Amino acid sequence: EANEKLLKPNGYKIPESWKPTVDSLTAELARERGVSPEDIQGSEIPLALRERLDLAFSGGVWKGDLERVGEYGSFWSASEYSAVHAFSLWFYSGLVDPESSGYRDCANSVRCVS
Repeated sequence: EANEKLLKPNGYKIPESWKPTVDSLTAELARERGVSPEDIQGSEIPLALRERLDLAFSGGVWKGDLERVGEYGSFWSASEYSAVHAFSLWFYSGLVDPESSGYRDCANSVRCVS
């Protein structure tokens, strides 16, 4: 129970999928600009993830080394893809993939959302 409270404080949880979060953020940006969500460019979403959700371009661990800090970010979801893979949100300055899959040993970041 103590671990649950630390990992999921005050109703927050690790998202099953990052897609609803990215879709909601895209719709929010579109409303603010008075355009359709399809008009929001891929490069606008990573910046919004950083500025509005405080998601960092934290890089990742590859073969035991921390690489590309400041270039891309990757955050686990709570959904399993396979025995050795899990779904995650992956983004860099020009692309967002809210349904990426990666090896579970890649040391992606974890972020709880409401």
